[in-house]
Amino acid sequence: MLCGGKGTRLGERTKRVPKPMITIGGQPVLWHLVRYYASFGVRRFILCLGYKADVIRAWAERHPIPGVEVLCADTGDDAMTGSRVKRVAHHVDGAPFFLTYGDGLGTVALDELLDFHLDHGGAVTLTGVHPPPRFGELDIDGDSVIGFAEKPPSDRWINGGFFACTPRLLDELDDDDSCVLEREPFERLAKSGELRIWRHEGYWQCMDTVADHEALETAWRASAPWKRW
Repeated sequence: MLCGGKGTRLGERTKRVPKPMITIGGQPVLWHLVRYYASFGVRRFILCLGYKADVIRAWAERHPIPGVEVLCADTGDDAMTGSRVKRVAHHVDGAPFFLTYGDGLGTVALDELLDFHLDHGGAVTLTGVHPPPRFGELDIDGDSVIGFAEKPPSDRWINGGFFACTPRLLDELDDDDSCVLEREPFERLAKSGELRIWRHEGYWQCMDTVADHEALETAWRASAPWKRW
């Protein structure tokens, strides 16, 4: 799990804690992610730490989650996503594994994602999601505004950050700080036909901005769609 970024677009919220430690419903988003993955039977988690690593490590030590093992691995303050994954390669035991960012939440069917990934045999499957609406749409009649509506679902797909991978991915990564998983490594895999998309039509929400954080808080209070425990 990628937990090392600085989360600068969240402003004051990440001055004292790293982004995975920002709370949703009183618990860090990292806690929600671990509980969600554990509900599908995942029992071992490797946290790729960077910015304010000590905060996450202290939390993991003080708040163990029953039935799961959490390994905290320092991967550098300034490392990019690909570098962080490469630096924990020695902890991967040769079997397929999940990979995700330490912020976004959703109702991704991880069992179906893994089945799809194993069936096609490529190196990586990314979960495609529709970008969430950012603006309301005006309902107009001539020159009159008669109402407001949420922007209709887009037919575009973006990377939702829930990946299923085989160790083949690790061969594409460099230990250099500048290795960005989503650029050259994924581009090479795409050209070789080893990067596939699994489409998720259900709930998904990233946590890149203050507005995103507020959207997750609202979702938790309303129905907590990702809560399977």
